[in-house]
Amino acid sequence: MKKQIWMALAGVVLAIFVLAFAPVLWQMVQGPGVAATAERDLPWQVETLGEGRSRVFGLEPGRSTLADAVSRWGDALQLALLAAPGEGGQLEAFVDGATLGFVSGKLVLVADLPAAQAQEMQARASKTEVLASGARRYTLAAADQPLALSQRLSTISLLPSLSLDETTLLQRFGPPNERVLVQGQLHLLYPDKGLDITLGTEGKAARPLLQYVAPREFTRLTAPLRQNGGGQ
Repeated sequence: MKKQIWMALAGVVLAIFVLAFAPVLWQMVQGPGVAATAERDLPWQVETLGEGRSRVFGLEPGRSTLADAVSRWGDALQLALLAAPGEGGQLEAFVDGATLGFVSGKLVLVADLPAAQAQEMQARASKTEVLASGARRYTLAAADQPLALSQRLSTISLLPSLSLDETTLLQRFGPPNERVLVQGQLHLLYPDKGLDITLGTEGKAARPLLQYVAPREFTRLTAPLRQNGGGQ
């Protein structure tokens, strides 16, 4: 009888041990690949592909299309045409709560569109909203969505949910090729990555804006800075 009791207690202890350490044992058996899945698509993981190309968040600026982004984020991706006063308009898709590795924030994907096509889409839009900036947001008609989704991404932007200071950003991204201060905003420029990190105030923590383009098209990001007196 005592032997049976001891065997039962031993079985209970063994079951508790297995339940407590099963996740650790599973990761040891599976190897580093399982743990590494959470480390994919982080903002500082920019893959340079040569010939002025790059890849970030699984997308390649200048080559990937809005359809590629939809295959990644599905219904979470909201698509519209935005037109600032006096401008033709650009296609924009965004995910408000994008999760990129262990970083979250608002992800915005921009695709250029010829002015004539933009005007036609505006005329057929199913809904129009006026934003606080004065720009107009047009909800595309169903007939225009296939053409919109075929357009190539020109810019990928991320606004992380957390405030970060320059020191923290440098630890992740490394030293920039250039630091440019324009109208009170500090820009950390990484032309080899096609990346411009904008901080609200020099030296202070803020929600940074990260903008990615193909490295060969880095002037998309720097030209407006030069026009406003930022560097050469």
